[in-house]
Amino acid sequence: MEFYQLGNIQTKSVSGNVHKAVFTLTGEQVAIKVLAKSTLDAADTEEVVLSKIDTMLKLDHPHFAKLLDWFEADDKYYLVFQLCTGKTLFDKIRDHGQLAEADASKYMQGIFQAVAQLHQHGIMHHKLNPRKLVFLDSTNEAPLMLTRYDISCTMQRKNESEPIVYFDDRYWKDVSDQAKDFIRSCMCGDPEKRLTAEQALEHPWLSSK
Repeated sequence: MEFYQLGNIQTKSVSGNVHKAVFTLTGEQVAIKVLAKSTLDAADTEEVVLSKIDTMLKLDHPHFAKLLDWFEADDKYYLVFQLCTGKTLFDKIRDHGQLAEADASKYMQGIFQAVAQLHQHGIMHHKLNPRKLVFLDSTNEAPLMLTRYDISCTMQRKNESEPIVYFDDRYWKDVSDQAKDFIRSCMCGDPEKRLTAEQALEHPWLSSK
C-alpha cells in the first residue's frame, strides 16, 4: 500500500469501507475497498479468497469497474478498483424524474453484457440495483458501469417467490410492450424459465437497439 494514499470514504458496508485513493506514482485516482477478514464467511479460506481475487483480476469489460490490484495485511485485504466518478443511475432517474425508453435500453444492454461476463466466470452480483450502477464520469456520453467493490460471490441457482408484475398505466402507458415483456421475463421466479444474462441480450428490447 506504500504507493497509494487513502482519501475520503465513498461508501460504507459491514465488510468494510470503500475509499477514494490516489496512486502516488502516476496521480491516478482509484477506489480501494478495505475488506476486513473477520467479516468473511467461514468457507472463505485464504485459498478460496485468493482464487476469487484471481478471477476478478481476469474480468475486463467496458461496463464493469475493473479490479486493478490488491494487497493483504494481517487482518485486511485491500482491493484496488477502477474509480467511477459520475452519478448513480438512481440519482440520474431522481434528478430527471424518468428515463427515455431508448436510454434505458441502451444502459441495460451494457449492464447485461457485463453481467453475462461475470456469469461466464461463475460470479454473481448479488446486490444489483440502481445505486450500484454508476456512470464512469460526469460527461454526457459516459458509459454506465457495474460496480462490485468486493470479492466475488459464487453463482447459485435457486427458486424465488413468483413476483406479481403490475404495470400501472399512470407510469407505464407510454412504455412499449417489448419493454414490459423483457421485465416479466427477467423477473420470473423459476430459474429454468427466467432469462439468463446472455438470453436477455437476445431479447428484442435489447437486440434491436
